[in-house]
Amino acid sequence: MKFGEKLKFIRTTLNLTQQELADQLGTTKQAISRYENSEREPNIKTVNSFAEKLGVKVTLLADDSFYFPFPDKIKSERERRGWSSKHLAELAHMSESRLIELENFEDFPDPVELSNIAEALSFSTDHLLGREWAIGSTLPTLNDNELSLLLQYRKLNDIGKQNLKQYADFLVSSGNFKRSVQSTISNSTIEERVEAYRQELMAEEKGADGSSPSPPAANA
Repeated sequence: MKFGEKLKFIRTTLNLTQQELADQLGTTKQAISRYENSEREPNIKTVNSFAEKLGVKVTLLADDSFYFPFPDKIKSERERRGWSSKHLAELAHMSESRLIELENFEDFPDPVELSNIAEALSFSTDHLLGREWAIGSTLPTLNDNELSLLLQYRKLNDIGKQNLKQYADFLVSSGNFKRSVQSTISNSTIEERVEAYRQELMAEEKGADGSSPSPPAANA
C-alpha cells in the first residue's frame, strides 16, 4: 500500500481535512493532495513529520507492505458469528454490495461507515482498525459473555435499556454481586439472573403503561 493511500485513509479516519492537516504541518493543501494522489513522494523527514502529527508509527507510513487489518477483521468476525453479509450490512446501515466492497478492500470506508460497522460488531473503531500501529494505543477487548450482554442490550428498546442499566447498577451497588477472589457466585449465574430479569422487564412492558419496575430483592 502506497504512502499516499495510507495518508488519506488515516487523515479521513481522524476527521481531518487536507487544509487542517496542512496547517498542522506548516504546508499547503495542494501539497497534501499531491502526496495523497502519489504525485509526490515524501523524504524521511516528511514521513517523520506526518507520523508525529497523525499519531502513528513511522514504519506504518514508510513500509509499503503494510495493510490495514480492518477488512479481515470485519469478515472474520462476521463469519465467526454466523452472520451473512446482508445481515451485517443492515446493522451497519449500508448496502450489502458496499460491505462486500469494504471486506474485499476494494475501497476505504469513510468515518461514518467505519463507526457504523464497529457499532454493529460491538467494537471500538480502534479495535476494528487494529490500532497496534498507533503510538501508545491500547486495544479494548471483550470476552464472549460481555459481547453477548452487549448484543442483548442492543435488542432492547429505550425503556428496556434503561431498566437493564438500572438493574446492573442495582447489582453492583448491593454489594452482593461484586466480583472478588472469594466470590462463590459464577459468571453464568449472574448472567442467568440478568437475562431472566430482562425477560421479566420485556413481559411487563407489553402489559404495562411504560413505567420502570422496581429492582427485585437481591439474593444473598
